[in-house]
Amino acid sequence: MNKPSTESLDGVRRPQFRLDSGWDVFEEWSQSAGQIEKNAVHKALFAIADRTAFTDYEILDVTAPTRDVFVLVRKDLVLKVHLRDLDTFAIAYVGPAAAAPGLELAE
Repeated sequence: MNKPSTESLDGVRRPQFRLDSGWDVFEEWSQSAGQIEKNAVHKALFAIADRTAFTDYEILDVTAPTRDVFVLVRKDLVLKVHLRDLDTFAIAYVGPAAAAPGLELAE
């Protein structure tokens, strides 16, 4: 099986993102989540890390200058991440779309 490419649309190879905080947010959510949902979020986190989430998932960008994005993982399951810089991201929220803070501001 081929490794996912970290090459962007412009052909420039970029390093993977690193998750640097927010694992506690995931852990708290996962205590009441089912295995299918946990697997889906893990898959989305790996896609964010290898930069394929931006082509493989529906992404909603928050219009405010916060660098927060919502990844629509499954029907009514969203992952909100904060892109700290060009190399790192943090988990800000995992859970149902109806309770996602700031989702109403996303495009």
